[in-house]
Amino acid sequence: MKGFIFISLFFSVVFSSAFACENYQGQSFCVGDRAIADNADGSIVGVSKTKISIDFTGGSTTKKGVATFDISKVYLGKDCSGDFCVNDKAVGGNLEGVIVGVSKDGVAINHKKESDKYSVIKTYLQKDSLVRKGCVEAYCANDSAVYKSFDGVIVGVNAKSSLVAISFVGGTSKYTGVGTYALKTVGVGKGCFQGYCYGDRAVSGAVDGVIVGVNPYRGQVSVLGKINGRPVIETNDIKNVTMRSLSENVHANDSKRMINTLSDFNHSFR
Repeated sequence: MKGFIFISLFFSVVFSSAFACENYQGQSFCVGDRAIADNADGSIVGVSKTKISIDFTGGSTTKKGVATFDISKVYLGKDCSGDFCVNDKAVGGNLEGVIVGVSKDGVAINHKKESDKYSVIKTYLQKDSLVRKGCVEAYCANDSAVYKSFDGVIVGVNAKSSLVAISFVGGTSKYTGVGTYALKTVGVGKGCFQGYCYGDRAVSGAVDGVIVGVNPYRGQVSVLGKINGRPVIETNDIKNVTMRSLSENVHANDSKRMINTLSDFNHSFR
């Protein structure tokens, strides 16, 4: 009987320690979970109330071996935190990537490119990061957008910080990077404001072309045309822009052309 009790206790200890977990700031860190620390990924091999031990041997970076970290410095490689979820596409530091870890107020993003042999993991505060899903007011991930004289596609939004990230790859300018901007400084490639709509033909300064961006925060539109055969975008206050012809998609009596306030603009996309 004593032998049976000893064996039972032995297996109980082994199996319970193999699945040991620790809760911290709403997250459950368990042995076997994927985790990120020191810009590297690995598997949790030990937990306590204040520490997490990670084995990086099977990870995707150059870091190997086992190391122990304060639990506050570890990003959990599963689930979500706020608007950020593991495996979501995201932007951090004006670099695109994929979320591989989250903490209460942080996010770990893998910026690995096809040409990279190993993962390139960096960590950011959630308030400075953006995720490629959802919307900030009427501005949504994958919408076309304009910042000053540069056009591109929204590849990240942060509703709490009112930020959008734009990739200029494939745009009309020579700039092909990613930029992060305050929402109010960006025009979106849709909608109408004060009688001017996306797709209308208009003239802004010396640029005769098509409206490709509408900014209801500043009462501006961006017009794409050509000067000396080169594509040019000019963003201007609506009062300084003249109309050549209306878009076929929004007729003169369409209610969208009556939108004159920011709240009505946002409401038109709900």
